[in-house]
Amino acid sequence: MNHLMLILALIFPLALFAQSPLKAPPAFAYQGSQAVFGDFLSATYQLRYDIPQRKATYQVHFKVALPRPGHLLFDARTAPQRIRLNGESVSESLLRAPDGATSFRVLEKALPAGDYELEMEGAIAGPVEWHNGGVHAAFWMSDLTDRAFLEQYLPASFEYDQLAMRFELTFAGAQREQTIYSNGVLLERSLQRQVIEFPPYFTASSLYFHTAPSGVMAEKRGEYLSVDGRVIPLLIYLKPSFAVRSEAQLEKLLQQSRATLAELEAAYGPYPHPALLVYNAGSGGMEYCGATITSERALGHEITHFFFARGAMPANGNAGWFDEAVASWRDSAYPPGGRFEGGANLAGRSPYARTTARESYAYGAQFIANLNTHLAPHGGLVPFLRALVQESRFVPYEAFELVAAMERFYGVSLQEYFQRHTLRTGSARGNKHADHEHHPKVSAQQLRDWL
Repeated sequence: MNHLMLILALIFPLALFAQSPLKAPPAFAYQGSQAVFGDFLSATYQLRYDIPQRKATYQVHFKVALPRPGHLLFDARTAPQRIRLNGESVSESLLRAPDGATSFRVLEKALPAGDYELEMEGAIAGPVEWHNGGVHAAFWMSDLTDRAFLEQYLPASFEYDQLAMRFELTFAGAQREQTIYSNGVLLERSLQRQVIEFPPYFTASSLYFHTAPSGVMAEKRGEYLSVDGRVIPLLIYLKPSFAVRSEAQLEKLLQQSRATLAELEAAYGPYPHPALLVYNAGSGGMEYCGATITSERALGHEITHFFFARGAMPANGNAGWFDEAVASWRDSAYPPGGRFEGGANLAGRSPYARTTARESYAYGAQFIANLNTHLAPHGGLVPFLRALVQESRFVPYEAFELVAAMERFYGVSLQEYFQRHTLRTGSARGNKHADHEHHPKVSAQQLRDWL
């Protein structure tokens, strides 16, 4: 079965949000010109893990459209060692946003608008371990830490930007085949080479990648029959330990995944992805398109994000609050709204913000509960949420678009309501906690332990 074609067939019709124009932050003045956010059209990453030398490197080839003249922005936490633009060497600099909200990398060459071939090479950043006769590596991400999507590890575009990505992996010197856990389509597999292709609606936050020598992880496979008749493959895996009875834990999570999918499909319609992949790491929690690294307790929350966050997709940090608020409301069994005071700046931060506001969980869930009560005369919030997933899946949205779509859906004005409760700074109550229980801070040692 060609899962890529199957999932592309689910994208249309699009009714709530426009596919274009590109939902990028505004360009800004730089070096007598402008720093410009581009439209990255495709990326081919050649990832080389040299097992005898214990060295991980990349080469990447981007196709990019620059919508206006200026200096192209991209990001990579670790600077590339070499960059070529249309075959010519260029340099880059680390650049702060005009308001200091985040940082990016910028090409030190002013360009006319147009299409470009951009090539980079360097060392793969992030946790890598060399043992069990091979390599343990992953690209774990976070929406609560700045610059913590794919740009942590490799040069990348931004969350507003959708592009087809391809991983061409070389495991040089491998004596044991590597198993790859990903949410892409495996096109080639041999002892020292594997190729994965990801769908063109993926962004820098969508992609899941984890590799370990075959046989290291314990796995459980199953199926789920979707309400639309598709058979969804399920894969649950974990790293065996003396503290966990692997088979029993895998079976428990498999059944929990099926039950959660049935619950969510009943409310929001067919599951948006072609497969479901769960890594039970015992802690942490982060969602990708149809894949998650999670604890048992957070599994339901993360699967909810397959509908909201990686089904209905935020374009930036100011839109990311909504899916966390909805998932947290669901975690509490959809409580009704009650007395509601105060507000928080969930959606009115810097246009360059790339993280989710931490008030999105407790305060956000309270706001969603009260919004549901506010909309009760019109049928409540769930019908809109269902339409959001089914009619506009995989179309990145901005916060103001969400409000406008909701107003059109219900035929009522909601601007003042959202303004009062989601655009106020410093007035949320009872939300001083640093992290939500499903998305705790993770140490560098934990990242290595998960490998």
